[in-house]
Amino acid sequence: MLYKRKDKCIKVVSFLLVFYILFSNLFASSKEFMEVDVPSAVVIDANTGRVLFEKNADERRAMASLTKIMTSILLVENCQMDELIEVPKEATWIGGSEVGLKQGDKVSARSLLYGMMLPSRK
Repeated sequence: MLYKRKDKCIKVVSFLLVFYILFSNLFASSKEFMEVDVPSAVVIDANTGRVLFEKNADERRAMASLTKIMTSILLVENCQMDELIEVPKEATWIGGSEVGLKQGDKVSARSLLYGMMLPSRK
């Protein structure tokens, strides 16, 4: 019985993979797919390092919100939410959203998480 379930699962995953490959190629060749409504972007093949698409890739830009999200994930995975964290000098003025941190302040991980999720100034 376990073998039949595993076999069925493999068939479903294979079907979805083939479906994805067929339709992703269809949309990737579309000109509309390449019109990206952002100031700059880069798409890189993770296996080869080859640049697949770029738009103003050499312009210096502020860090994206993805950095805040990744930092938040790391905080949640590595800290207790009630844990107090001492603010280092380097974190007192980063830019973007401001929560008024001062060197030596002890702030809960939860409060730091909420502060990171505030919208950044533009």
